[in-house]
Amino acid sequence: MLSLLDVPEEILVEIIELVVPTSIEAFSFCCRHIYIIARRSLHNHNRMKRSCSILDCGFNNQWHPAYALKRVLTDPHFAYYPVEARLGCRSSCVCLEPSLLFDSANITKMAVTIEDCITRVSSKTSSNFTRQWLQLITNGFAEPIIALLVMLLPNLHTLALQGYINEGQHIALGLAYVGCQNRRIHLKVFHHGTYELSF
Repeated sequence: MLSLLDVPEEILVEIIELVVPTSIEAFSFCCRHIYIIARRSLHNHNRMKRSCSILDCGFNNQWHPAYALKRVLTDPHFAYYPVEARLGCRSSCVCLEPSLLFDSANITKMAVTIEDCITRVSSKTSSNFTRQWLQLITNGFAEPIIALLVMLLPNLHTLALQGYINEGQHIALGLAYVGCQNRRIHLKVFHHGTYELSF
C-alpha cells in the first residue's frame, strides 16, 4: 500500500500548495519529511499571518473595498488571513479602475456566494436580487462590495465600517449570512459619531 511518504516530492509540493491556510501548520508538522518539503509554504503562511491579519480598505487609506474583493476572488487562500477588517469608502459609488473590473470567473464566484446568502437568510427571489447585487458591485457601489467581503472572509472577528455604508440592505444580509454559519463578528460603525454593535 502506498504511503504519503512514498509520493514523489513534486506531488507533495502540489498537495501542500492546496492545503488551506488554517491547516498548513498541522499538516507540515505531521512528520520531518513533510516539514522539510513544506518549509517554504509554512514560511509564506507565517508571513501572510503577520501582514494580512488586518485588512484596511478605505478606512485609513484611499483604497476602495473592491481592491480587497478582487484579491479574495483571485487568491482564495488570502481570505483565511484577515481577522479584522476596516472597510469604508469616501463616496457611495466610484468608477472602478480597469484593473479592478471583475472577469466572468470572479462574477460567477460572487453569484454563487450571493445565491447561498439569499437562500439562507432572505425571502427575496434570488436570481433577480443576485443580478441587482452584482450590478451594484460592478458599478462600484461600496456597500454591496463590503457585504460580499464579509461573507467571503471565514476568520473575520472584527469589522469596522466607515463612510457611506448605510444606503442598502446588503450588509445586513451579509451579517445574517455570517450568523447562519455560527460565526460571531464584533461590528463597529463610524458614521457621524461612533457606536458599536455585536453580531
